[in-house]
Amino acid sequence: MLALTFHGGYGALSPHLFADVLQNSLIVEVKSRGKFRSVNAKKSGAALFAALRVLREGGSVYLTPEGPFGKRTGKIEVLGASLSVSDGAAFLAYETGCETGWYVMRRDGQKLVPVIEPGPSRDPGDTYADFRSRLFQFYRDRIEEQLTGDPRNLALHFWWRGCAMAGHGRKVFFLTTNGWRVRGGASMTRDEVRATVRDILADLVDDPELVLADDTTADDVADWDSINHVRLLIALEEDLGFRFTNEEAEGLSNVGELVDLVQRKLNGRSAGDGMSRP
Repeated sequence: MLALTFHGGYGALSPHLFADVLQNSLIVEVKSRGKFRSVNAKKSGAALFAALRVLREGGSVYLTPEGPFGKRTGKIEVLGASLSVSDGAAFLAYETGCETGWYVMRRDGQKLVPVIEPGPSRDPGDTYADFRSRLFQFYRDRIEEQLTGDPRNLALHFWWRGCAMAGHGRKVFFLTTNGWRVRGGASMTRDEVRATVRDILADLVDDPELVLADDTTADDVADWDSINHVRLLIALEEDLGFRFTNEEAEGLSNVGELVDLVQRKLNGRSAGDGMSRP
């Protein structure tokens, strides 16, 4: 079986359980932890060869297709974001005719349990292109299901946001008090930018009912202090994929001016305005 996962489902724990439960298993990962049989995903050719051999012997392979490795990749659209996916998974499953599945850890009360959902297998007469398309669709649907489901089942790897931001329009995923959102970069409207600021700040000040207007200042929001202000700016940088200059971090006086600055940054226009610490 070829078990597919993504960098968002308790990746530190799930390969250990996979290797413990399934005999003749191989973990394809970036860095071997020496506690189970694994191969370095950065050496994509060697990793594919080792995985192909294990699958042909009737073993199981744990693979994360949305890792940034391998020269041959395709694209999937996940909640509006375009992500690169390695062709390695489709190649392995097509060449060996093995079973595929979606493998993640999910909460069951106070426990974490491994879950495997059956995926597509090669049908007689399938072309590689047809099978690859079905597998990518299955993979996309499972990621969307995970991202929009119970947030307790998410433990996002640090590069997931970067993977998402690599898509068209710099769309990103982040967790807010209202659940998972996807935001676009240059295509964001002014209201979307303000909503993004609101969601991040609401998390920081622990106020799910927070309402922001253009003339709202830090003095109007409980706990919007200097530390949370810096956290807000950093979160905006990380979520939307740009950097504030020191000058831009010194001069704006309200939410409306911050929203305007963010829009200018997203549109690639130079901005001389700054943002003052409250």
